[in-house]
Amino acid sequence: GQLLGTLVEWGAMRLVQRVLPARTGGDLVRAAAAGSQRLARHGVAWVLDAACAPGEVEAYQAADRAGLLAARVECALRADPGCWPEQVESFVAARAAAGGRVRAGTVKFFADGVVEFATAAMLEPYLVDGSPRGIPMLQPAALAAAVTALDAKGFQVHFHAIGTDEADSGVVLTERTDALIFGPVSIQFWVYGRFEVRDG
Repeated sequence: GQLLGTLVEWGAMRLVQRVLPARTGGDLVRAAAAGSQRLARHGVAWVLDAACAPGEVEAYQAADRAGLLAARVECALRADPGCWPEQVESFVAARAAAGGRVRAGTVKFFADGVVEFATAAMLEPYLVDGSPRGIPMLQPAALAAAVTALDAKGFQVHFHAIGTDEADSGVVLTERTDALIFGPVSIQFWVYGRFEVRDG
């Protein structure tokens, strides 16, 4: 085979994560505070951070305890498609520890990559060297098993699914469910799009 991917794809990230210097808790708290304050200046009062590690949930919590978090935050815990079952207990712990302006009741899966890096899974090959068809991260049966297991733990599950390949039962370019949660009230939106790209 050949190497394919960028540092926003799981396979490439794993190669460098173990040698990157660790970000300190203080770095993360300052980033959480600064980001939320910038959002608040533009009138944004609630935000979904779409790919959090449990340590980043802790940073949001610390910023909130210090009075520095200026927006409510729902943390979508990023699931590694290769080892998500080992992450479940840390997800449960992160959700239990969240409070105040911070929630962590969502798990995010990346079913494939993105079009601009030729990693979104496609039926036809990209018109680039090697003619790749993208990088599917999870097959439908594995994804269904993950959703079932996490739903049983009380999590909402979000997907990043840009492309479509032979494994898909339908032709969907993008599909996701977004939720707004205000105390006991949860409002969910199903966002679905289908696009056809033709010559000319």
